[in-house]
Amino acid sequence: MKAVILSILVIFFSNNSAQAQLFGGQLKSSRNPYITALSCGTATNVGTLTSGVAASGVSSSIPYTGGNGGVYTGQIVASTGVTGLTATLAAGTLAIGAGSVSYSITGTPSAAGTASFSLNIGGQACILTRTVGLPVGTITTLSCGTATNSGSLTAYAAASGVSSSVPYTGGNGGTHTGQIVASTGVTGLTATLIAGTFAVGAGNLNYTITGTPASGGTASFALNIGGKTCTLTRTVVLPVGTITTLSCGTATNVGTLSAGTVASGASSTVPYTGGNGGTHTGQIVASTGVTGLTATLVAGTFAVGAGNLSYTITGTPSAAGTASFALNIGSKTCVLTRTVALPVGTITTLSCGTATNAGSLTAYAAASGVSSTVPYIGGNGGTHTGQIVASTGVTGLTATLIAGTFAVGAGSLLFTITGTPASGGTASFALNIGGKTCVLTRTVALPVGTITTLSCATATNGGTLAAGTAASGVSSSIPYTGGNGGTHNGQIVASTGVTGLTATLVASTFAVGAGSLIYAITGTPSAGGIANFAISIAGKTCTLTRIVNHAYPAGTVNCGGTPTAVVIVTNPITGREWMDRNLGATQVATGIMDAASYGDLYQWGRRTDGHQCRTSATTTTLSSVDQPSNGNFILTGSLPWADWRSPQNNNLWQGVNGINNPCPIGFRIPTNTEFQDERSSWSSFWTGVPQAANGSDGAFASPLKLPGGGGLRDGGNGSLLYVGNNANYWSSTITGYDAIHLQFSTYNTSIGNGQRKSGNSVRCIKN
Repeated sequence: MKAVILSILVIFFSNNSAQAQLFGGQLKSSRNPYITALSCGTATNVGTLTSGVAASGVSSSIPYTGGNGGVYTGQIVASTGVTGLTATLAAGTLAIGAGSVSYSITGTPSAAGTASFSLNIGGQACILTRTVGLPVGTITTLSCGTATNSGSLTAYAAASGVSSSVPYTGGNGGTHTGQIVASTGVTGLTATLIAGTFAVGAGNLNYTITGTPASGGTASFALNIGGKTCTLTRTVVLPVGTITTLSCGTATNVGTLSAGTVASGASSTVPYTGGNGGTHTGQIVASTGVTGLTATLVAGTFAVGAGNLSYTITGTPSAAGTASFALNIGSKTCVLTRTVALPVGTITTLSCGTATNAGSLTAYAAASGVSSTVPYIGGNGGTHTGQIVASTGVTGLTATLIAGTFAVGAGSLLFTITGTPASGGTASFALNIGGKTCVLTRTVALPVGTITTLSCATATNGGTLAAGTAASGVSSSIPYTGGNGGTHNGQIVASTGVTGLTATLVASTFAVGAGSLIYAITGTPSAGGIANFAISIAGKTCTLTRIVNHAYPAGTVNCGGTPTAVVIVTNPITGREWMDRNLGATQVATGIMDAASYGDLYQWGRRTDGHQCRTSATTTTLSSVDQPSNGNFILTGSLPWADWRSPQNNNLWQGVNGINNPCPIGFRIPTNTEFQDERSSWSSFWTGVPQAANGSDGAFASPLKLPGGGGLRDGGNGSLLYVGNNANYWSSTITGYDAIHLQFSTYNTSIGNGQRKSGNSVRCIKN
């Protein structure tokens, strides 16, 4: 009976156009595949084909209609036109009605052009075509150093017929878009390469150079083509220099000329116009009229437009009168004239070092009866106009020599010194008389420094200090009053409170009246807090205080973008100082379930690298180093331990110098004993139901304001657990493969073992 029913069903489904399956696929149609239309022209193409490049991810989906649901065996079709490709259709079953067949295209196209595939499926045929493009042009070398250059370049002249042919090797026959490169060094030029195709192998790129060079020198073109770069250089020469006018009559003259005296520091600057920027070879012109002089112009270049030529005048004038120089430069001429005066008084030596000094000088006191007599030799009997010389170094004084006549031979000059010295030290007078110079010095004594007030409280502080960070650019300027202008020896003061710093005042002098003392602060603060400096100077004392900011270890990643504020609270029973909030919390807990106070969740022993963020990404790759290269939360279920690090390291959170201590400098992870002591003190601060003192209520009532709902992060799958119900806090104490943590809920607190892979809250204790 069953055999009869089965035969009826087979007959039924074999005549059914749906070609349905029966009894879980045990009975299928054996009808030959058939379609009524196959449309290569509307194929959906995926991927691109490039000459000489193996096809990857390339396929074409060909739509058809009139499918009869038959099974086809697939086909493999080689390309024509562009050869080297194969279209492969895997065996399958036609849809009933409309559908598509997908051909995977593989192989390496032999050339660019059109690859054709003659398809034949389900009794229908069509030709599928795919375009094969040229590759992007590349080369293996580009040699600017062996470029063949045509034409020449001259400054300020438009380039014409100038080009450079740059050889290359390793061309792949691909295309390039050409390039336009502006010159550097000498600007104003452009090297242009038109778009084209690289040869297969070696070839040349022809760059046409146009534009007007802005100067002489080297024009550089940074070429970048076919994946290679080099710098093409072209020399730009200067033109022969010419000018349109040369004006000796408006020359600017420097120095004086005296008969019988060797010219020194004498020059004449002659203006010109119409310079073409070209070169000149300079010239040397002997004087006429008064002979014995030479005007020398060194070789150089004319400016473009107006400029000046500087002639240095040397030699010894033969007499007084007018010395004339016939200039001829840049195709223009003019006569430069210089006046030669009668001799003035000269000496051969002036000896400030053997001066005879009279009287003494004291800072801030008017000079009285003070003078210096300076000897000389080699006087020529000529006149001098005297001189008035202001002091340098210690200012406020004047040395005055009245006009007179040099002796013939040896003599001396009397300088009277007046004024009030502005400070102590050395007053220097730069004497220049009779063609000789020397520096006369007089010592100005300082009184012993005194002040009447010293105000640390109103100090002006510069720079900032951070725990564990070397001070840089930090100073404090402490004002004082009643300074007498006297000296002090400076001082060096070590900090107290926060140690590790030094305030240094260099020896100097007090101002007269009000002033300030600048202390440079150096060193590395041992912790955050207040650094005190006991200042004592000129019989006055005060204490300078500087705030030292709490700092976090280098590389700290803050989940909210801002470091956790460091505010210290003290438990009066344990005497311990703690941060007033969890690491990562934005505020002190305002209630047991204050989410803003929960903070971040750390895997035991890890630094603040971003893994502690409650939504950080996860990974199942264990770390073999103390500091993973990423901030992912590391998941593991491996035995014999459940740790993010393999092998384990028990020293990561031990003490303030723990390898990965995440706390601010000067703080650390508390030990199990310290947590036990804190838990024992909670009942002292809780006034409610006694049994609640050991749970979340007692923790929140304590000075630490520990929130009770931070939860934990599962080290096996990264999910957040128990948020809002209980809290888990890591200690630094290890036990076997685990670490000890403090856990509490509404009425219960426990100290237990926690798997180091778990994410728990962290509260830092001051070391």
